[in-house]
Amino acid sequence: MREAARIQAELAEALLQTDAEEILRQRLGRIPAQATTRALLAFLSSADDALRSRSARALGLLVAQRAVSDLEGAREIVRRLVWSLNDESGGIGWGAPEAMAHILARSDSLWEEFAAIFVSYLREDGNSLGGSPLEPFLLEAAAILAEARPEALRSLGAEPLLASFLQSPRESTRSLAARALEILRGPPETADVGPPAEIGGRSVSQQSAGSGVSKCSR
Repeated sequence: MREAARIQAELAEALLQTDAEEILRQRLGRIPAQATTRALLAFLSSADDALRSRSARALGLLVAQRAVSDLEGAREIVRRLVWSLNDESGGIGWGAPEAMAHILARSDSLWEEFAAIFVSYLREDGNSLGGSPLEPFLLEAAAILAEARPEALRSLGAEPLLASFLQSPRESTRSLAARALEILRGPPETADVGPPAEIGGRSVSQQSAGSGVSKCSR
């Protein structure tokens, strides 16, 4: 128990100082992966936003890496996150949506298995987290996946589901949903109008600019 507390304290201090990738590179060689996973799962309930968010990202890296050699073990961690989002769990999986998003963003295998479950959290007729205390964390998670897998997320019908959150009476919800939608849709395409047409050896745009003739002149 004392060793677990020491590992948690060490990881928490490191996560608040540097990024998740650097942490894993430095620490995993000397801290057992299982102990690191337990600590990161515990941090998902932290009231410290930075610690919770960085732990979710670190867990995404760790579980995606584990899925390469131990897919079943990686699945079990995602199932734990899913369970924490169920009413039956008896708790609130504060950082679970973000952690799940980081995992699915990095692992093709786990995306294939759990993407539909993630999207169901956006659906009113599914496992909706809309209107719950987890709603902002869900929308942050949607933005993570929108950046990592925009086409795949759109193919699961996420765009209209996210758009429905724009009707929320809460400004913070509307703002988070708008951000996720902006990322999902990507930058607007610039219309390719081609080169200007030429009339009498001069382009239409050149003639318009040089004629000095108003549209209203007779």
